Amino acid sequence: MVSPSLKREIFFEAKLSDILGNPITTYTNVEFKLYNHPDAEEHLYSTGKCRLSGNKEGFLSTVIGSECGAQINNSLFINNVDLYLGITVGNDSELAPRKKIPNVGFAQDAYTLRGFPVGSDVLSVPYINQDGDMLIGSEYVGFRSTHKSSEFLITSANSLTLQSAGLGDVVLEATGSGDIKLKTGKKGRIGGLTLINSGNVGIGTDVPVETLDIFADDADIKLTSENYLESSAITLSKKSRDAALVGGDKIGQIIFEGLDLAGLTQQAAIIGAEVESNEIGDFSGRIGFFTSDDSLSPVERVRITSGGNVGIGTKSPNARLEVSGAAIITGKLQLSTSSTNNIGLNLNTASEGPTCSSLNNGDFGFDKTNNRIFWKGVNGTCSYWNRTGTFDIAEHAPASEPLEPGDVLVIDTSSDRFRVKKSSSAYESSLLGIESSDPTLISNPDQLGPQTFISKLALAGRVLTKVTNEKGPIRKGDYLTSSSTRGFAMKATKAGPVIGKALEDFDNDQGKILVMVDLVYYNPGVTIYSAGDAIIEPLIYDGNFTDVKNANLESTLYKVRLKTGELITNVGAFSESVVGKLKAGFVETENAIINNTLQVSRLFVSEKIVSPVIETKNIVIEEKAKVNELEVTSIKPSTQNLEIDLSQIDKAPQDKGPLAELIIKGLEGKTVASVDSSGNATFSGELTAREASIAGVLTARELRGSEATVSGKLVAREIESENINSLTRDLLSTQTNISSQSSSLASLTTNVNDVQKLLAEIKNQPHPDPTYYQNLEQDFSPQFEQLTVTGSTNLYSLTVSNSILTGSLLIEADSVISLSSELKLSALSSVNFFGGAVIIAKDGTITSKGTFVAEAGIKTNRIDPLTEGEEKYTEATQAGAIIASSENFEKNGIFAPAIETKTAMAGIGRLDQNTTEVVVYNSNIQEDTLIYITPTSPVNPPQLSIAEKKSCESSMDSTSSPQAGSNNNSCKSFFKVAVDKAYEFPVHFNWLIIN
Repeated sequence: MVSPSLKREIFFEAKLSDILGNPITTYTNVEFKLYNHPDAEEHLYSTGKCRLSGNKEGFLSTVIGSECGAQINNSLFINNVDLYLGITVGNDSELAPRKKIPNVGFAQDAYTLRGFPVGSDVLSVPYINQDGDMLIGSEYVGFRSTHKSSEFLITSANSLTLQSAGLGDVVLEATGSGDIKLKTGKKGRIGGLTLINSGNVGIGTDVPVETLDIFADDADIKLTSENYLESSAITLSKKSRDAALVGGDKIGQIIFEGLDLAGLTQQAAIIGAEVESNEIGDFSGRIGFFTSDDSLSPVERVRITSGGNVGIGTKSPNARLEVSGAAIITGKLQLSTSSTNNIGLNLNTASEGPTCSSLNNGDFGFDKTNNRIFWKGVNGTCSYWNRTGTFDIAEHAPASEPLEPGDVLVIDTSSDRFRVKKSSSAYESSLLGIESSDPTLISNPDQLGPQTFISKLALAGRVLTKVTNEKGPIRKGDYLTSSSTRGFAMKATKAGPVIGKALEDFDNDQGKILVMVDLVYYNPGVTIYSAGDAIIEPLIYDGNFTDVKNANLESTLYKVRLKTGELITNVGAFSESVVGKLKAGFVETENAIINNTLQVSRLFVSEKIVSPVIETKNIVIEEKAKVNELEVTSIKPSTQNLEIDLSQIDKAPQDKGPLAELIIKGLEGKTVASVDSSGNATFSGELTAREASIAGVLTARELRGSEATVSGKLVAREIESENINSLTRDLLSTQTNISSQSSSLASLTTNVNDVQKLLAEIKNQPHPDPTYYQNLEQDFSPQFEQLTVTGSTNLYSLTVSNSILTGSLLIEADSVISLSSELKLSALSSVNFFGGAVIIAKDGTITSKGTFVAEAGIKTNRIDPLTEGEEKYTEATQAGAIIASSENFEKNGIFAPAIETKTAMAGIGRLDQNTTEVVVYNSNIQEDTLIYITPTSPVNPPQLSIAEKKSCESSMDSTSSPQAGSNNNSCKSFFKVAVDKAYEFPVHFNWLIIN
């Protein structure tokens, strides 16, 4: 017998094409692999990458194991029932699915029966005897299939019996990971009895997940006992091979489960038994009832202990029935006991209690964690009654903002409803209380309705309060009020509303102390046992009564201090008051009755003193007396001189008129003589003097003399002289000649009229009376702290070292400031700045010799040349100046119409009909160039915009670079004007470049 070859080859042929179906004729790397399963990860054979090429139609062929890859070992075909070919082209993933390779028997397999030797002690060739029995002549007999994916089937037309001879056992064993399944009915039926490899037994299911898994439409279990002395029972027993059970070990569970909507098995409830104690002579257990209300594992809800206690919501019930959490009893709850014991409702027996937020609205309970009784309102807010650790009573109140325990609270006066908020200033009049942290008792807030923020406003008791040392350290017993720090209290040092009294000392900057709530108006009170203990000081009025008439006593403020320096600010109101001695800085009263003596240092009456007679021996007026009419026999000086002062006449600042005079009247009340405050004297009659010396000005209605010589200045209203009359006649003749030539000056009338108008206004204004001029000597240099002139003032030369305020105009240092909203500068022709550098004409024309800079831009309706006939800008859109889009694209790479403007700074342009953009080439465009465009269409001008701007000084970007195919690669600066849509008419516009 010739030994067969141990090598195999596979011929392969295929068509190779790309994703579009085009044949691939170039060389391509292809790798072939052999697998024993279509989804196996490890391959049995690989050719490596073979470089293959197809014909012009894409067909390629090769021999795997010869032309491509090493030879294939024959054992792959013998030891594997099925083989699959995997193909990988280039860098792509392996093609799917893998191709199955047909595997047929070869002649050499007949010698070994697919690899097993014939006639050995282990395996022998079976035969059938004359009775139809299959006999195998071997000590160890077995039936098995070498194909892993095949089923070994034993069938019978009628029945199939498996039996053992003698005492032998019938063993059905699935080796490896196989299962034993006993089924009835048609082939492939699911159900019956299944024993899987792990040892689980399934009735009605092929995949038991428990030791005994029963699956049926009616999976009832019935246990029947024939012995009437014994009952049927199901015993769940747990025995440890090595040790006895200890407390906490599970003995057995009854699990109730089902499928959810996702098809997953979920446990709904469990009844389980656990060992509670396993002492010698004492084996006790407990039962737990578990339920699940979600996808999590069931939780123990009820427990029955070995002693018979039942716990609901607790694992350690200390009574026959203990409920942890809310309990609803729809019937009657009766608490009864024998006469020898007391009965009560104990809310503190649980090891831990619920919080108010964890229960439903309307619940009542005890919070073991915080040691308090609570009830939850219908709106979901909680009211408490703490047993220990708190000292105040509070109520719920709506708040305008989130609050913290210890905040000082005031009424939010800006809200349309009652709300509280944190304090923000000292001695707030709307001071209300303190935010409590955990009050002993807090009222039900249900009447408030839904609120965003709710305050626990302390009503009484001790509350931890935020404090600051703004008014100094705080000592026990000090009253506290609001401070300038939001939500903080400070020591009250004057009368005002307070929130309570400090129960602790405080010396730090900010912190918390206990405060006894006491919302009152605090009046510290000052007791003075002697009038000398208090000092009255004016705050405004300095006590100078020199000008009593102008002193506004009602606006005068006084402060009262103790000798120790403490300021007294108390204010009191009484219906009646009896005072032995009254000392005040200012007394204001409607009526006053003095039965005896009124003694005053100074008496000022704003209107008048009404009295029939004032009798006194002497009237001493230290400063001023105002008498309408004074009848005296003689006037004598109290000292050496008799002084009449005309300088202190009261006059309002707006009063104008002559200076004050000393007037002497004669018959019929006519003035016969007067002397003003400057020393000028006027007499209605004759002035006769043997000798007269006048150092100043002599004023007279008529001055007669044979001869007069005036060495200084002669001032007169009218002077008649023959010589003067002759000059007057000559002047009139000259004026006649001038008027005859006025027709030749018609061209100058415009400016002259303006001058004449101003002169007419000046002429109509009242002239100062020269009789009231005051001539001061050269060496006269008075020093005035304050000088007030009520009438007209004429100054020849004025020097001011500090500032001048005239009306609403302030001149100070180097500034001229108008205190009103407008500063007006006016002239007959123009206003000149900096010696003609800037001139503003009367008609508003501004002429500047320097550069005109407008940072925010220029708005104008027209730009004209400085000299008529000289062009200010270049018209860039004349006929033929528009470059067509195709020509612009060929030259510059931009497909849009264009205009060449070169170096012009301004010009005009247009967009032709049915176009939306135009390019304007200009070499002045820079990065920071401002471009202004104005549409000039007369009716409904369209909206124009600068769509793009490019400067050749910057790097070229993709949007502005010349397009491919451009013949001109030189850079050209430009800007692009665009319109919102195409119009059926040309759109004209002006443009202006500002660098």
